[in-house]
Amino acid sequence: MRRFSVSRLIAVVVVITVIIFLILSSYEQLRGFISSNAVEVENMKNALHPIYSEINGEALVLSVPVPSPATGTLEKLAGNYTFVNKGDLIGRIKSSEYTYDILSPDNGVLLWFGFNKYFKSLQDMERFKENLQFTETGKDVEKGSFVCSIINNDFALVRTDSRDTKKSEKITFDLDGNYIDGKLVFSTSEYNYYRVSEFVKYFLFKERFSLLNGFKRGIVVNKKVVANMNGEYGLFTVQGNVIKFIPGKIQNLDKDKVLVELVGIDANSVTVILTPHIVRNGEIFNG
Repeated sequence: MRRFSVSRLIAVVVVITVIIFLILSSYEQLRGFISSNAVEVENMKNALHPIYSEINGEALVLSVPVPSPATGTLEKLAGNYTFVNKGDLIGRIKSSEYTYDILSPDNGVLLWFGFNKYFKSLQDMERFKENLQFTETGKDVEKGSFVCSIINNDFALVRTDSRDTKKSEKITFDLDGNYIDGKLVFSTSEYNYYRVSEFVKYFLFKERFSLLNGFKRGIVVNKKVVANMNGEYGLFTVQGNVIKFIPGKIQNLDKDKVLVELVGIDANSVTVILTPHIVRNGEIFNG
């Protein structure tokens, strides 16, 4: 009776073991089938990409204020950012009794704005510790108020926080794909001042600037594509017909995208797994 019970127990164990083996085999086959059909891949460029940073700053310009000769209604005869010559008729003030001409006091670029501070020299800019404020001119003006300004130089000084630019001799601004170099003119414990001589009008009235910090080689992907394997970040790729995890250095580009510098990869393009959560390193890819 005891022998029969032992034999029966052994048989039950064998049967259970076989069932478990079959279940696991079926699971792996099913998982492989689902994975190979659900996995998403994309051939991506492994190329040089610009790296940017955002900094606070403001542009200071040498300019001449133009006061209103009377109280009345302003008629603008020249547009914003128009180059005018000294003596050009740029506007009129119509009062209840007379019409007064507004003539440009110098050669330069016209702005229909009044500033809270006008600079006569670079030293004036260096001593200025406040924020530059401006007021756009409306139709109704008061006598003596600044109705417009004439930028009578072909450059601007961009004042940056010294913690952002660290007294770099040259920085490169990105203005919607246009790269403009700024050269350090002088610095204080608080600020660095960079001279720019191109696209000056695009620097005006801004409080944030984009800096080009160089180029890095890598692949730009959505953050969801980045995988973590044993504490290392990288990408799952397809090498031949095998899924392979390749570690990489991650550089944030914006809230959704990152640049991944893959270690040991020199190819110009790489097939990247876009669904890393459903694959394993070393699996055969049958896509």
